[in-house]
Amino acid sequence: MIKDIPFPFDDGLDLCLALTVEKEVAFTFDILKYEMLVLNLSDKYMPQIWIEIDHPKSTILVPNSFLIQNRGKSIKKGTAILLSLAPHERGVIRFGLCISEMLREDFISVRCRAAQKEFLVVSNKVYTKIIKTVGRPCLIKQSLLLPSQIPDSGIVRDIEVDYYHQKLMFLPFSKKGRKGELCCNTRLLISGVISYSVKVNYRIRNTCYERTIEYCSGHTESIILPEGAIILKPNVELILYSTDFICIGRKLYCCVFGMLFFQP
Repeated sequence: MIKDIPFPFDDGLDLCLALTVEKEVAFTFDILKYEMLVLNLSDKYMPQIWIEIDHPKSTILVPNSFLIQNRGKSIKKGTAILLSLAPHERGVIRFGLCISEMLREDFISVRCRAAQKEFLVVSNKVYTKIIKTVGRPCLIKQSLLLPSQIPDSGIVRDIEVDYYHQKLMFLPFSKKGRKGELCCNTRLLISGVISYSVKVNYRIRNTCYERTIEYCSGHTESIILPEGAIILKPNVELILYSTDFICIGRKLYCCVFGMLFFQP
C-alpha cells in the first residue's frame, strides 16, 4: 500500500493528476467509470510511477477494467499499476468500480495517488451520490383453463399462489438506446415452479358446488438489472404478495405481484 507520507519534490519535477467520473448519481450494482489524466510537466523522465486507487470497501474494482493509454509499458500489481512517463508526456488511465449491495454510504468518494521514491502526488477527489436498491418489483402473468365439467357460470372465489424450486442465472445483456449508444445491463433469469390453488363456486340445477383446483406450471422471469450484478451475483429472493385475476369463459387470467429482494 502507498502511505500518505509527505515526500519532498525534486527541483524541476512536477506531476499532475486529474480524475473524473462518468456518473454523479448511481444505484446499487451500477458500474462507475473513471478516467484519470497523468501529466508529466517536467523536463525529466519519470520511470516507475506507481498509481494506486483509493476507493471505499463498498466498491469492487471491475476485473480487467484497467485501460492505459501510454507509450510506456504498464504493470499491474493488485489495485496499483506501474507506468513511466517521458518529459511532457501524458497518460490516460481508465478503470471501473462496481457498487456493492453492502453499501453503507450515501456518497462514494474516490481519488488516486502516484508515488516514486522521491515524491507522492494525490489527485482530486470525485464524488458520486448513491441511491440504494433493496429490490425490484416483479409481475408474473399466467393463463389457466378451468375443467370442462365446471359450467361457464362458475365463480372463482379465491386463488392462492406458491412459488418454489427457485434458480437464478445472471446473463450479460446489451441494447441500443434512443441516441444509438450501447446500454450494458444484466439479465436475471428466475426459474422455478408456481402452484395455484383455485376455489370455484358453481351451480348445477338446484345444487351448489365448491371445488378446489390445483395447477402447477413452470416459470421463467427475466429482469433487467444494472451491469454490475453479473459481477457481484447477489442472492435474490422472490416473495409473492398479491394476486389479481379475471375469468372470461373457461379461461382464467392471473397476475401475481411480488418483489425481488437482494440479500447481503
